[in-house]
Amino acid sequence: MLDFLKLSAEKIFKNPIIIAIFLGLLFNLLRLPISEYLFNTLVLLRSAALPTALFMMGGSLANYRLGGQMSRAFTIVALKMFIAPTLVYLLVTFVFDVPDLWAAVAVVTAALPVGINSAVFANKYDSAVAPVGSAVLLSTFLSIGTISFLLSIYA
Repeated sequence: MLDFLKLSAEKIFKNPIIIAIFLGLLFNLLRLPISEYLFNTLVLLRSAALPTALFMMGGSLANYRLGGQMSRAFTIVALKMFIAPTLVYLLVTFVFDVPDLWAAVAVVTAALPVGINSAVFANKYDSAVAPVGSAVLLSTFLSIGTISFLLSIYA
């Protein structure tokens, strides 16, 4: 178990995204100045990040197909897109004293589709690949309606 944790930690801290987040946090906490040239470069990269991420997600979804263990896929989708937001709504409305805007963000976030990372991990560990891949694809399409519905309620 210790070897697994050590290997996981090494992979995490060699990940360029984690390194970038850590460096950004370090620069922010230490209030280190960033040159104008580097700042302008980062602004250009930031403006390209969202379209690139959407393109990559679309390309990744092209690899997934509906089929195989659909009852498990529907269960995953129902839990993620209907049960989770309902529970979050009940918690932020009746249990915790949460400002309206934060409550809306929490409910909408809980209703987002199944993350593509779950399919990546399913493939990596060769476990539940078909239902998870189907759930990612199905929930992404369903989210067009569910997220639109929730945003119309909270807008």
